[in-house]
Amino acid sequence: MEYLVLRKQKNSTDEEVDEFKTFEQAEKFADEEYNHLCSKDIKNNEYFIILKSVNPDEESEEHLDGDIVKTYKAIDR
Repeated sequence: MEYLVLRKQKNSTDEEVDEFKTFEQAEKFADEEYNHLCSKDIKNNEYFIILKSVNPDEESEEHLDGDIVKTYKAIDR
């Protein structure tokens, strides 16, 4: 898949990754996920991004490399 939604909380070793064929699908998913986070989770985000992979082949070593196309910022609620 070409577009990846990557997110990780501070002090966690787990990175969550969801993959999508189009930017629109990835953005819709990420917007919904981000908007349902509580303020504590938003403040504890290490990162929450949409990445366009340089190699959509999921088995490729550089699959998680690419350009960040959208970043979700921590906000005060």
